[in-house]
Amino acid sequence: MATKRKKWKVTYTGNDAVDQFPSEKKTYEWLRSLAATHAANPSSMDPRVKVWVNEGDSRGWQLYDDLNLSEWR
Repeated sequence: MATKRKKWKVTYTGNDAVDQFPSEKKTYEWLRSLAATHAANPSSMDPRVKVWVNEGDSRGWQLYDDLNLSEWR
């Protein structure tokens, strides 16, 4: 039986954009970069994001983390 791979994605408050990542590590690397961008230009985006994980089972996408990037300074 094949090993199920986790999938990761980030959604943004007030925006339909979705970014997907191959691992938890890559997801949080992206979020650190996004937090730095927000710190440099705070009016450019809403700092609230949600991190979702799909374990590859029948549950589908599950909320993993609810973050405010302005708190990462």
